[in-house]
Order: sequence, then C-alpha cells, then structure tokens
Amino acid sequence: MIGTKEAKEIIIEQAQSEDPEICYSATSYAVGIRHPKVKELINTALTGKNNKELVTIANDFLSKNIHTDNFTETLIAVLVESFLDKKKTYFDRIAYALAQNPKISLPLLKEKLKTKDESYRLLIASIIGRMDSNDSKDMMIKLMSDNNPDIRCLSLETMCSKTHPKLQEEIVSMLHDKDLRIKSKAFEIVLHTLMIENFDDNLIRILVQNYLKKNDMNCARVILLLKKLESKAVPVLIEELQNSDYNIRRFAAEILCEITVNSTRSVSKILQVKKATKRLTEMLADPEPKVRRGAAFALRSIRDVKSLNDMIKGLTDSDLYVRRNLITCLGDMRATAAIKTLEKMKPREDKTTQGLIKKALQNIKKS
Repeated sequence: MIGTKEAKEIIIEQAQSEDPEICYSATSYAVGIRHPKVKELINTALTGKNNKELVTIANDFLSKNIHTDNFTETLIAVLVESFLDKKKTYFDRIAYALAQNPKISLPLLKEKLKTKDESYRLLIASIIGRMDSNDSKDMMIKLMSDNNPDIRCLSLETMCSKTHPKLQEEIVSMLHDKDLRIKSKAFEIVLHTLMIENFDDNLIRILVQNYLKKNDMNCARVILLLKKLESKAVPVLIEELQNSDYNIRRFAAEILCEITVNSTRSVSKILQVKKATKRLTEMLADPEPKVRRGAAFALRSIRDVKSLNDMIKGLTDSDLYVRRNLITCLGDMRATAAIKTLEKMKPREDKTTQGLIKKALQNIKKS
C-alpha cells in the first residue's frame, strides 16, 4: 500500500533514479505523501528549468494532490509567478498553500500588489487575507486604506474577525468612507462587535454627527447604543446640544433624558447630565418645535431648579407637546411659582392638557 512506511521509502528511492522517466513518475507520486526527503525531490525537479518547464512540472504536482507540507520556497515562487489567475484550475489549492506558508509567500505577494491590474491586486489581497501571521495582518491593515474600494471592503471583512492594535482606528475611519458598502459594514461592526469600554469620545461624536441627522433605522439603532453607553455618552451629547443640525440637537436632548430616567440609582450620572441644564434651557427658545420638545422632555427628567423660571415662561409655547412636558415637570418639582401661570392657562387648553394641569397643581399644593 502506498501509505505504508515501506512503500514510501521505495517511492523516494525510485524518485532518485538515474532513469528520467522513473525519477519523474516516482516524484509525481512522492509529492502527495509526507516524508522528510520530498521537499528536496521537488526542488531538484525544479532546478535548472525554464519557465515553461516549471509551469508544466508545478501543474503536474498540483494534479497529483501535492501535500500542503511539501510546498517549498522554489515551488511557491513558481506558483506566485505563474498560477495566480482566477481561471486556473488549482487556484483554491494554491491559495491555501500560500496562506499556510506566509513566511515564504507573503514577501512575494507584496511585490505582486504593486501591479496596476486591480482585479489581480484584489486576488492577491484575498490570499493575504487568508493568512494569520502578524505580518499578514499588518499588510491587511494597510490595505484597509487602499485606493481600490473593493480591496478596502475585502480587508475590512477579513480583519473584523481578527485582532490588531490599529484595527479599531481603521474601522472608525471607515465610517467616513465614500463607498456605501464599506461605510455600512464598518457601522455594523461598531454596533455589534465593539465592547462598550472601547467607545471613546471621538467614536461617540462620529456616531452622533453622522447618524442622528435623519430619523431612520440607523438613527434608531445609534440612539439605542448611546442609551446603553449611558455616562460615557453624556459629555458628547451635551456638546452636541449646540449642533447646527436641529435633528442632532433634538435627539441629543431626548437621549440625555432617557439616560437620566434609567440612571436614577446613580447620583453621579444624574449630576453629570445636570451640566446640560443651561443649554437645554436655552433650547426652549429654539425656532424648531421638535428641538424645543426634546429640550422640554429632557428638562422634565433632570428637574434642575436652575431652569425653573425658563420652564414657567415655556408654558406659553405654541407647541402643545412642549407645554405638556413642562406642565408635568413643574408639577413633579412642586414648583409653587408656577401655580398662577398654570391656573391662568388651564381654560385655554384641551381636555388632556387640562388633566395634566390639574394633576400638576395637586402635586404642587401637596407640598
């Protein structure tokens, strides 16, 4: 049997025969077995041959199911030079062999990346992506900023399941990529892969400034994430209360409100949010009704006495939902200074709002 030790020794012996036909035939069998002398036989078979002969011999080795352990530096060089073509029959096997021998193949593949043929460069990048050495990871990190969007996308998809000290930095930079595929993939990775402790002010700011401009699905997902980040998100949200985009101002205020509501057991978090009171109070005069609603909603949860007078003034707001939030807030704060204004406005309001005023006045008078 070919798998027995004795049979292997016979094949190796015949592969060293002086008869060219016996030598070639035995070597073709030998490449498929594991034996310490096989690499030497392969190199001997390749020595002194022209390019056409090298390709023929390498092709024969591949057709004989060459064992992965038997790929020598010389053979790998032949494969890199002549076989990396999508149309080649043995591409997957070659790619696997190259990936298993990064020390030998990576320097050769790096040189091939210098070609101007973009489809060929993408092919090379896909092979490097199969490797798991530190040098190959470094190379893929560099390719994440390649001019070719297909290569950037491939590199991102390859590296997102690996570890590298610069990986997060590159993924964050891809949130600004002009290619929608890359930007979307980077967004998914940030939302579902990064641990909360890895979010810093810069990343949070990028998410806020890029995804809270439009009330869509991505906006909703970022809002959920920011709520989970709680106190880590607060400093950035306070800054963004002054953003020129009204949706960002509005959502920042609403998220601050939610964080406050969900952080009642943590006094430090509530105090941190209270730093936003001044800006939220100013937002009650914002020309955009939705921004004023967001501000009133947030102030309703924060309940900072410093904003009391401005909230009483806000009871005359033209927006119904601004007034309702402020009515509830003043009632919860037991704001006796608001009694006169609340009683005066009650007859002009609808039944629901009148009910809120009645409840607010009852709360205030209890104090």
